[in-house]
Amino acid sequence: MILANWHLKTGWSSPTLQPYAPLPIMPNASVLHHATECFEGMKAYRGHDGSLRLFRPECNALRMRASAARVSLPDFCPEALVVLIRRLLEVDAPRFLPRSRPGEFLYLRPVLIGTHRGLGPQVPEEACLVVFATYMPVFGEGGIRVLASGEGVVRAWPGGFGDAKVGGNYGPALGEALRAKTKGFDQVLWLFGEQRWVTECGTSNFFVVWRGRDGGLELVTAPLGDGVILDGIMRRSVLQLVRERLGGGC
Repeated sequence: MILANWHLKTGWSSPTLQPYAPLPIMPNASVLHHATECFEGMKAYRGHDGSLRLFRPECNALRMRASAARVSLPDFCPEALVVLIRRLLEVDAPRFLPRSRPGEFLYLRPVLIGTHRGLGPQVPEEACLVVFATYMPVFGEGGIRVLASGEGVVRAWPGGFGDAKVGGNYGPALGEALRAKTKGFDQVLWLFGEQRWVTECGTSNFFVVWRGRDGGLELVTAPLGDGVILDGIMRRSVLQLVRERLGGGC
């Protein structure tokens, strides 16, 4: 894993590459009490030509920077984060994702936490960035089954932080996710408001293809701008392709 520390007075330390291990953290660290934490998730794919590929990692880095600002964590250079991710892959990919495993991928998780010590709510003066990778098996074929969220249960709301990739978005939703699992579903389809508007799934954006009144096919997804859904990298890419190649007006 790669680790770098930040302090208000000295800025960022030089990143270090070290074996995967527990983090030393104080019981009164900001992250444990005030959820000063954000993270990202991306994949490094092993192509059938043997090459290793990342999918738009700069978008993940920019989104993580925005999430960090949302929970008052220190700013960082998105380009430098991508460099760290590539450096980690140079070490981990040959071991965990060799050329003999085409079509498989490593899941990459950068996480930034507030390590400032103190129980009073305040902007952290210390933080820690960690980047690590884990091997993931190939997903099974077929889609997923989603269960609509129960009435009175909301994951995000206008003006909130549903558009930031922070732990506070996921912990309170685990109970509803467990309810879906026990009923034989894979994820929760989160609804919002009196009209039960569709927003997104537990770990992904949500699209619908339907036929409009004019008979043509339409691609529909919840809009950004009110803080309810995450600006997914795949969502952004799908919409870009539709607009550029199919002339869609979404």
